[in-house]
Amino acid sequence: MANMQKMKDDQRYEILDLWLRCTAAANPFFESDFWQKNYDRIKAKYFNGCENYVYTEGTVIIAFICVTDGGYIQGLFVDPDYRSNGIGRQLLRYVKTQRDTLRLNIYAKSRKMLNFASSEGFLIKDALYQNESGQVKYVLEWNKECRKDL
Repeated sequence: MANMQKMKDDQRYEILDLWLRCTAAANPFFESDFWQKNYDRIKAKYFNGCENYVYTEGTVIIAFICVTDGGYIQGLFVDPDYRSNGIGRQLLRYVKTQRDTLRLNIYAKSRKMLNFASSEGFLIKDALYQNESGQVKYVLEWNKECRKDL
């Protein structure tokens, strides 16, 4: 039975493991060790001043979304074996009921994620160059007043 809930403290390392597996699979344009080198920085990013919501089947976390107090989505990750089943959409839509505005960054080369965000009403507002990775990220925003999905 699937369940969506706020992350518990004892689930931290399980979501970091999921993050690492998902990120490496979704961003093959990075050097193979880039994410491992940035693991500690990412760990702090997802747990300091953020709310994490997990989607579980039984006791196994198969997806999570991380949102800052200011409405910035740090990440949305779904186990590669469970993608294209609407799980990420369910997590995102849950968070949208909690906020008036959401923002997120997506790598320009991540076309599938850009299409997903666009289908959920996010609009590109800006583009940034990320020095650490040498990649361009788009800044996207969703606003409850302009939403088309709910």
